[in-house]
Amino acid sequence: MLTAKYPIKDVFGFVTVVINTPEDLSPGSRKVTWSVYTPDSEKHSHSCGVDDLQCLLLAMKSIIHVIKEWEKNTGNKCEYTFYQDIKIVYDPQFPKRKIK
Repeated sequence: MLTAKYPIKDVFGFVTVVINTPEDLSPGSRKVTWSVYTPDSEKHSHSCGVDDLQCLLLAMKSIIHVIKEWEKNTGNKCEYTFYQDIKIVYDPQFPKRKIK
Protein backbone atom coordinates (compact mmCIF):
# COMPACT_ATOMS: atom_id res chain seq x y z
CA MET A 1 0.00 0.00 0.00
CA LEU A 2 1.15 3.52 -0.81
CA THR A 3 -0.03 6.53 1.15
CA ALA A 4 0.87 10.12 0.29
CA LYS A 5 -0.20 13.41 1.86
CA TYR A 6 -0.21 16.62 -0.17
CA PRO A 7 -0.56 20.02 1.50
CA ILE A 8 -3.34 22.35 0.41
CA LYS A 9 -1.98 25.77 -0.55
CA ASP A 10 -2.85 28.63 1.82
CA VAL A 11 -5.03 26.35 3.98
CA PHE A 12 -4.20 24.12 6.90
CA GLY A 13 -5.04 20.66 5.66
CA PHE A 14 -4.02 17.85 3.39
CA VAL A 15 -5.25 15.74 0.53
CA THR A 16 -4.36 12.14 1.30
CA VAL A 17 -4.07 9.51 -1.43
CA VAL A 18 -4.04 5.77 -0.69
CA ILE A 19 -3.29 3.19 -3.37
CA ASN A 20 -3.52 -0.45 -2.33
CA THR A 21 -1.49 -3.35 -3.68
CA PRO A 22 -2.76 -4.64 -7.04
CA GLU A 23 -4.60 -7.96 -6.94
CA ASP A 24 -5.90 -10.52 -9.42
CA LEU A 25 -9.27 -9.70 -10.93
CA SER A 26 -9.50 -12.55 -13.43
CA PRO A 27 -6.95 -14.37 -15.58
CA GLY A 28 -5.00 -11.72 -17.49
CA SER A 29 -6.30 -8.70 -15.55
CA ARG A 30 -5.43 -6.89 -12.35
CA LYS A 31 -7.28 -4.46 -10.07
CA VAL A 32 -6.07 -1.84 -7.63
CA THR A 33 -8.30 -0.03 -5.15
CA TRP A 34 -7.57 3.58 -4.28
CA SER A 35 -8.93 6.40 -2.13
CA VAL A 36 -8.64 10.19 -2.02
CA TYR A 37 -9.36 11.94 1.29
CA THR A 38 -9.86 15.72 1.39
CA PRO A 39 -10.80 17.80 4.45
CA ASP A 40 -14.47 17.72 3.40
CA SER A 41 -14.91 14.51 1.38
CA GLU A 42 -13.55 11.13 0.42
CA LYS A 43 -13.68 9.10 -2.77
CA HIS A 44 -13.05 5.35 -3.04
CA SER A 45 -12.79 3.47 -6.29
CA HIS A 46 -10.65 1.01 -8.26
CA SER A 47 -8.82 0.80 -11.57
CA CYS A 48 -8.26 -2.28 -13.71
CA GLY A 49 -5.55 -3.17 -16.20
CA VAL A 50 -3.77 -6.04 -17.87
CA ASP A 51 -0.88 -5.85 -15.37
CA ASP A 52 0.20 -4.06 -12.20
CA LEU A 53 1.78 -1.13 -14.00
CA GLN A 54 -1.23 -0.40 -16.19
CA CYS A 55 -3.73 -0.51 -13.33
CA LEU A 56 -1.46 1.74 -11.22
CA LEU A 57 -1.10 4.27 -14.04
CA LEU A 58 -4.87 4.27 -14.59
CA ALA A 59 -5.40 4.71 -10.84
CA MET A 60 -3.05 7.71 -10.82
CA LYS A 61 -4.91 9.31 -13.73
CA SER A 62 -8.22 8.77 -11.93
CA ILE A 63 -6.82 10.21 -8.70
CA ILE A 64 -5.57 13.30 -10.55
CA HIS A 65 -9.06 13.75 -12.02
CA VAL A 66 -10.66 13.50 -8.56
CA ILE A 67 -8.21 16.05 -7.13
CA LYS A 68 -8.76 18.46 -10.05
CA GLU A 69 -12.54 18.23 -9.62
CA TRP A 70 -12.17 18.89 -5.88
CA GLU A 71 -9.93 21.90 -6.63
CA LYS A 72 -12.47 23.25 -9.13
CA ASN A 73 -15.38 22.79 -6.71
CA THR A 74 -13.66 24.26 -3.65
CA GLY A 75 -11.28 26.85 -5.13
CA ASN A 76 -8.39 25.25 -3.22
CA LYS A 77 -5.11 24.09 -4.77
CA CYS A 78 -3.17 20.98 -3.84
CA GLU A 79 0.62 20.47 -4.05
CA TYR A 80 0.65 17.28 -6.15
CA THR A 81 2.32 18.66 -9.26
CA PHE A 82 5.23 16.21 -9.45
CA TYR A 83 3.14 13.58 -11.24
CA GLN A 84 0.20 15.49 -12.67
CA ASP A 85 1.53 15.36 -16.24
CA ILE A 86 1.57 11.55 -16.50
CA LYS A 87 0.54 10.29 -19.90
CA ILE A 88 -0.14 6.74 -20.99
CA VAL A 89 1.25 6.11 -24.44
CA TYR A 90 0.78 2.83 -26.26
CA ASP A 91 3.60 1.94 -28.67
CA PRO A 92 2.56 -0.98 -30.93
CA GLN A 93 6.20 -1.48 -31.93
CA PHE A 94 7.37 -2.04 -28.35
CA PRO A 95 6.83 -5.82 -28.26
CA LYS A 96 8.75 -6.16 -31.55
CA ARG A 97 11.81 -4.18 -30.46
CA LYS A 98 14.85 -5.91 -29.03
CA ILE A 99 16.12 -4.55 -25.76
CA LYS A 100 19.90 -4.05 -25.77
